[in-house]
Amino acid sequence: MSLLETKYGILHGVTSWELYEDGQIKECNLDTHNEIKTSFGNLVPQYTQDEVRRKYVKPLYFYENGNIKNITLQEPTLIDTSVGPLEAEYISFYKNGNVKRVFPLNGKLTGYWTEEDEYNLAKELAFNLSFASFKSKIIGILFYETGEIKSITFWPQDSLSIHTIVGVLDIRMGLSLYKSGAIKSCELLKPTLIQTPIGEIIAFDTNPIGVNGDNNSLKFFEDGSIQGLKTATDVICVTDEKGQKHIYEPETVANPFDGDEMFINAINMEFIEGKVVINNKDEFLLDKCHVAIENNVKLISNKCSECSGCSAG
Repeated sequence: MSLLETKYGILHGVTSWELYEDGQIKECNLDTHNEIKTSFGNLVPQYTQDEVRRKYVKPLYFYENGNIKNITLQEPTLIDTSVGPLEAEYISFYKNGNVKRVFPLNGKLTGYWTEEDEYNLAKELAFNLSFASFKSKIIGILFYETGEIKSITFWPQDSLSIHTIVGVLDIRMGLSLYKSGAIKSCELLKPTLIQTPIGEIIAFDTNPIGVNGDNNSLKFFEDGSIQGLKTATDVICVTDEKGQKHIYEPETVANPFDGDEMFINAINMEFIEGKVVINNKDEFLLDKCHVAIENNVKLISNKCSECSGCSAG
């Protein structure tokens, strides 16, 4: 098949494809220039392969309703978004056609093309958020279906400062937002003393989950108060209403992929509806328990604690 009919028109130079069970196009490869008209601008799917930098992926994926799901672009292309024009090499969409994620760059990392090479290609973008105005290179932006920014993912070598109810925080990796623009979560650059409903805790996660800013270890309610955090250094002792003591401390465990390397499993805490929930299972009513906190009991030694500006070690 060299021609393929879609709701965006006929695609030329189709070299391979996959269909849904009902016969609708699911994904395809191209070797010819095609221009797809969308409400966010005219997009040209990738049709040539750069053996050094570009990923070898199918450039077009579709939803069952025929709308584009993901597109890898031939060249960096400006697209219209709710925060203004953004240059993109890869875009994903919601099923209704609205932009979901935008990646300014989409290169592969190999021995011939490094993260530093990719970072050097990145351009700074300006952001004016309710808690910070800054310019930064970014890996990607996630939008709500209604257009507001949902999360921003930074390059590993970058960090920034933001203003919150608990003070100015230095953060890394990324941050997520509520639709209102209020901060929802962030990843701390270094161990930081945070005032919580049970006292002052040194918040830091030595082993943050994921590779984007969608869900981070320091969490806020929409009013800016602390919803949850992780600590890799502190010991928490809770005396419940029956007088029983429950002691929680970060665990040092072996890396399952490298038995010679040790890392720290941080304590996870959430403060919800007058309770503290520890490690997603143990719940204590704040007005019926007593909490004692010992700061800096554990020494952080994970490799990821060697971030620029981190004083732990």
